[in-house]
Amino acid sequence: MGEDSLEKLIRSLSNTPLVHTPGNKWEYSNINYGILGLIIQKVSGQSYERYIKEKIFDRLDMLHSHMLQAGARSDSAASGYFAFFGFPLQYNKNVYRAIAPWGGIYSSAEDLTHYLIAHLNEGRFGDYSIISADGISELHCPSAKMNEFADYSYAMGWVVGPYKDVTKSAIVHGGGWAGFQSFALLVPEKQLGVVLLGNISNPALPELFRSIGWDIAESYFRKTKKVTFNKLKKYQKIFCKN
Repeated sequence: MGEDSLEKLIRSLSNTPLVHTPGNKWEYSNINYGILGLIIQKVSGQSYERYIKEKIFDRLDMLHSHMLQAGARSDSAASGYFAFFGFPLQYNKNVYRAIAPWGGIYSSAEDLTHYLIAHLNEGRFGDYSIISADGISELHCPSAKMNEFADYSYAMGWVVGPYKDVTKSAIVHGGGWAGFQSFALLVPEKQLGVVLLGNISNPALPELFRSIGWDIAESYFRKTKKVTFNKLKKYQKIFCKN
């Protein structure tokens, strides 16, 4: 698809009726990030991919992060998989430019730790700042109650809320694309960040990633030496065949 594919997609929605009156109800939609991507292009005068590379990847020293599949493949990116009756099937679906703002980032766990450090360090990583301290606070500020989770609110791309007796202000983002899954967790008061990446799609994986992420966080908070990965055992046959 061409360089104008994002704009064509967003403008094709101009006559689409709203599901809810703005401000009356929260509902997640990938297309919101497509609109944001187009705004970035118009304001910066750059393509979305180039802007993200120059303003985020380069400044955060994210050397193995890419916006399109071609760059990721040349950098030895892992293939994605689907679990099919217990057998992993390779699935390398290309991410078109039109949907890059909500599903086009290829990255590594190490690179994403740099991104989380910036979130925990008022927008700074090393010698660079990608956003002001006030900007980070705005990103993490709850703006809408999530209807299905009474204790949680949606911020700018992050879910904010309590977790057990560990914290009242966990900041979480989970997502997936065909063949991949991710989970990121921030606890600013403890200066803790956790990121998990997987190259397989399975309905059980989002909840499993949340469990593992919080196991890691709790082991840190409570100063235990052991992370309980026993939960993984019941999923072993889903992802692996001997």
